[in-house]
Amino acid sequence: MLNRTFKNGTLLHERYILKEFIGQGSYGLTYLALDQTSRNIVVVKQNRVRWKKNSRNMLVKEAEFLASLQHPSIPKFIDIFTEKKRSYLVMEYIEGKNFEDLVLSDGQKYNEHESLTIFSQVLNIVKYIHSKQINHQDLRLPNIIKNLNRLYIIDFGLAVHNKESALTKDFESLGHFLLFLLYSTFEPTSKMERCWEQELEIQEDTKRLIRKLFRSDAAYKNVDEIMLEVKKILLTFNDTDK
Repeated sequence: MLNRTFKNGTLLHERYILKEFIGQGSYGLTYLALDQTSRNIVVVKQNRVRWKKNSRNMLVKEAEFLASLQHPSIPKFIDIFTEKKRSYLVMEYIEGKNFEDLVLSDGQKYNEHESLTIFSQVLNIVKYIHSKQINHQDLRLPNIIKNLNRLYIIDFGLAVHNKESALTKDFESLGHFLLFLLYSTFEPTSKMERCWEQELEIQEDTKRLIRKLFRSDAAYKNVDEIMLEVKKILLTFNDTDK
């Protein structure tokens, strides 16, 4: 059976009016909808029909994670229901733009101090997630949203429960996120391909931070260690560097 999208205006659960299809992930189709009870715009995620059992299990698991996480920078769980043999997860809609769009579409640039400041804000959210023994496992650019001065982490579809010793799996993704921000100001001066350490003009401490996130150097054991190191680096900047 094909995963056909619903038409705008479709009513689900006698409550949610679908307004716009906004994308699809590994196991779900996602819509914006009007919640007739709260009158708010919400996100409705539908499990893929072709992977019915597995995708429904993932949908339920994501609902459980969202329900257990109470943080202003994480979407709130609203509802989960089944209708006509399809399952749906409803969550808070987070307005704003993800960093992929901000840099690649809007041309936003972040210097080293700005990149580390944003990174520090993301770490604060990740610290809370890890405090619940949860690995997000999908900390990609599209899943980190900026709205005015607040950052958000969305899409817990691939998240898993882990023991504290296994929570470092998110760190490599965080390293890629920081590198992406730092590269937003990079202007190539040669066609020769070089590694990021040669291309980016950043502090040696920042390079060491990234190497440790990638486990090239001694790896971090927890988010607190990363946050402490970022704080120390930020203190080395003077007003002209910011």
